[in-house]
Amino acid sequence: MYGFKIKIGIIFVVLFFMLINACSFPERKRAIKKQPILVDRFRPLPEIRLKDDSDRQFVFSNKIAGFFTGHTHRYNSTNFEGWTVNEVHLLKDYRLFQNGRELKRDRLRAFVLRPYGFERIYANGTVESFVPLDSVDALFIKIKADKGDRIVLNLTDYKKDVSAKTPEVVVKRRSFNGLQLKANYFKANDGQHYFILRYGKFSADDSISVREIENFEKAAARRKERMEQLLQRYPFFVRNRQVMKALQWSLFSLDALVTQQKGAGIWAGLPWFNNYWGRDTFISFHGALLVNGQFETAKSILRNFARFQMKDENSRELGRIPNRITNNETIYNTADGTWWFIRAIYEYFLYTGDQSFLQEMFPYVRRALEGAIGKRVDELGFLTHRDAETWMDAVGSEGPWSPRGNRAVEIQALWYTALQIGAQMAKNIEGEDSQGQKWLLLSRKVKDHFNRYYWNETRQALYDHLNADGTADQQIRPNQMFAVTVPDLPGIEPLLTRQRQEAVARFVTSHLTTPYGVLSLWYKDENFHPYHHYLPYYVPDAAYHNGLIWCWLAGPAISGQVKFDQEGSAGQLFLNEVDQILNFDAIGSFAELVEPVLRKGEQRPRISGTISQAWSLAEFLRNFYHDLVGYQPIAHENRVLFQPHLIDGIEEIRCRVPFKDDHLDVHLQKTATGMKFRLHSNFPHQRIDGYVRFPGDSIPVKIFIPDSGRDFEYEFIAADTTSDSVKLARRWHLAKIDSGLKFATIYKIPFKLLRGKQVFSPIGRNGPTVIYQRDELHDDTGQNGMFTYPENKVFEEGITDLKSLTIYDNDSTWGFRIDLRNLVDPGWHPEYGFQLTFVAIAVNDPTLGGVYSTEVGHLAQYRLPNRRKFNRIIYVGGGLEIRDGKDRRIALFVPVDGKHPLGYVQHKQIRFQIPKEFLPGLNRKSKITVLCGLQDDHGGSGLGDFRAVLENAGQWHGGGARGRHSSNVYDVLMVN
Repeated sequence: MYGFKIKIGIIFVVLFFMLINACSFPERKRAIKKQPILVDRFRPLPEIRLKDDSDRQFVFSNKIAGFFTGHTHRYNSTNFEGWTVNEVHLLKDYRLFQNGRELKRDRLRAFVLRPYGFERIYANGTVESFVPLDSVDALFIKIKADKGDRIVLNLTDYKKDVSAKTPEVVVKRRSFNGLQLKANYFKANDGQHYFILRYGKFSADDSISVREIENFEKAAARRKERMEQLLQRYPFFVRNRQVMKALQWSLFSLDALVTQQKGAGIWAGLPWFNNYWGRDTFISFHGALLVNGQFETAKSILRNFARFQMKDENSRELGRIPNRITNNETIYNTADGTWWFIRAIYEYFLYTGDQSFLQEMFPYVRRALEGAIGKRVDELGFLTHRDAETWMDAVGSEGPWSPRGNRAVEIQALWYTALQIGAQMAKNIEGEDSQGQKWLLLSRKVKDHFNRYYWNETRQALYDHLNADGTADQQIRPNQMFAVTVPDLPGIEPLLTRQRQEAVARFVTSHLTTPYGVLSLWYKDENFHPYHHYLPYYVPDAAYHNGLIWCWLAGPAISGQVKFDQEGSAGQLFLNEVDQILNFDAIGSFAELVEPVLRKGEQRPRISGTISQAWSLAEFLRNFYHDLVGYQPIAHENRVLFQPHLIDGIEEIRCRVPFKDDHLDVHLQKTATGMKFRLHSNFPHQRIDGYVRFPGDSIPVKIFIPDSGRDFEYEFIAADTTSDSVKLARRWHLAKIDSGLKFATIYKIPFKLLRGKQVFSPIGRNGPTVIYQRDELHDDTGQNGMFTYPENKVFEEGITDLKSLTIYDNDSTWGFRIDLRNLVDPGWHPEYGFQLTFVAIAVNDPTLGGVYSTEVGHLAQYRLPNRRKFNRIIYVGGGLEIRDGKDRRIALFVPVDGKHPLGYVQHKQIRFQIPKEFLPGLNRKSKITVLCGLQDDHGGSGLGDFRAVLENAGQWHGGGARGRHSSNVYDVLMVN
């Protein structure tokens, strides 16, 4: 009976399959043909068309060592703007004339910005096209006008002593480092006018032919074609036109900063930072190169920085990569650049699985880690550093504006991550019994002590840094977020528990993250600066890292927010960045800084700093791929991880992502109940697996793609039963600065702020002379008679050579006049009337009494003899300051508008007056000492300091000093 049942069962199964085969299911007989994720069709390059007359800035590079920055509707006004090649500023701007009348930029029909160049369409219909050419030092300008029109181009730097080969080009011949700026003109029969500006070596009769014009046209077309290919290689589509446009412009603006100036590198930002900064380069590395598959360029940049690594075994900086590489110097004053470099190596490996390159870089990683262990690590395992060696590195006359020595929080996060990466690399290359075991043990020691010493239980956050004495700094800064994001890599153990990571990310969001970006200092701190350029209250560098929004910090903030599914705050921040890229100055790019507080009567905050900053752009692109698409490759394991987040306003994303030597295609789409996810592989005979974790879902979904041309698809349906009230309570909210706050940096100034009318001393308005003292000429050679000026040509001979001091009695004020053999104004801060000369006037006024001193401040490194002690000293540079014998500031004046200058270059005079209340006892017998040197405003503005004099002169420092503490004073004049 039992056997009979088995037979019946077998017969039934056979009949069932026969019935199935007899049926017709055509959809199962052949594979369903799916639409490709990305349609392979041409997408035109984006453009931004301005039809109003509001002026905006723009910037282009030639991808080698040249860039041009300008304005849409007005002429450039500073020497930072215009055309620069290889750190040499060539040209401020140019003007165009048509039939003897100037073509006015402020009366345009339209300005059209494209990634490769621009067009100005003038009121009369004339069109000016401008394209800087790739890989050559040339600007290609084409004018389309009516046939028979006469067009003249005038280079505005050269208004005097001009000569012209033809009447159509007005240019002064001028050499720069043995090379010439050359302008050529060609007129075509169809009414087109061509102007070619070039920089190089040329013959006296050099001219442009028809064939050469055709070559220039082809070069312009090749530039456009290169950018089309850049867009098409890793295409993307976002169902939000503004986001799509911002991503495209970010791609092009960032690509312009990837150059070949001194080997492969990434400029930090334009127009000021047209050189390579290690920190900026490797923070920008992921968004600039990895997300769009530029792996060969990535390798070139890593190799280039590796060759500059500090190899001197006796140096404290052993193992460091440079903080800055310029054409004239290499500087190693960075505590973090080296660890961003090591992190970049590891990220490159995760994208490519390139084992041979990992081995090539390992010796540099070993030297970096061992150099730090031997030179800069304390007994707790923490990495020590100086006050201004973190990214918050601004320095003023009294030292760093944001001192963070000697153990900053993000430095320890980077150090820990580098040790973990080094251990991974050593194990991969050398096996289990490698040097990496020591690094791994040290990393765990760092982790243990980090959680013990940096955790603030009261705030549920991290301290910003530990002081040299072991105390924890109490200021609230955003750097703690890096403890969440920096170690967040496959294969790296977290530095904090997930609970602490969430607490830190939430704290930074609620205290420091505004809709416009992340504050560099909490807005309720006494040192918070609401604006950047806000003279005379403070110099810009005082605000640089003390309140200003740094656009790049939105990157780690968004990463921290989406890690804990806070799509609301992350989306608000990301979409605001889109607005900044498309609508803030400069168009199509992303600035360095945003002021955190609106100025009176203004509707949006001002941008500041560089108009195009690499890490701002790179972090925006990284956020898109790494946090919204959620892509993380682990190429050496043939695995991919996805944690996608579609924020409000973005319903769908289609994009191509690089993986090993090819790519994957990704499609994300919101649904009414969750999200659709689709992944397409183009890898023949390669299995790809991994997982995808959807927002709010704790269980990841496994990915498995067996072969090329296959898709992985999954539709996530959220099963969230959390009540709306609980969801609201869990939502993180961005910081909002109280509109009624009175900031101490403006409203609680502990000295007198002098106004322009109090200080201004125009030529010819002098009272009776009280003191007149001449000085010997050509004695501006320092105490040892060996001082020389810096090598940069802006430091003209005689600008520290004192001729005389005159003091006038102007009734209620003392008028001071300092005559020099020379005085210059390079045009960086024309409101001062001069620059690069720095003067100190030490006065002994017995009627004031108080403390006396012989030590001259502002980095003079000069001590007066006791018989010339002073109780008041006046410093004059990019402003005027009065201090007492205790070196306390009494009064300050900084020119802001050019109406009250301190210097008169044409007369070679520095002139000012001060109220007599500051020197009531000044008379003919007063002991006065005048000290003169070179001004250093530390790359910012304001008063400045005495510029350094070292043993050998450099681009920006003098030479001839003997000993470490040599004076920086070139000339001294003594009265009485």
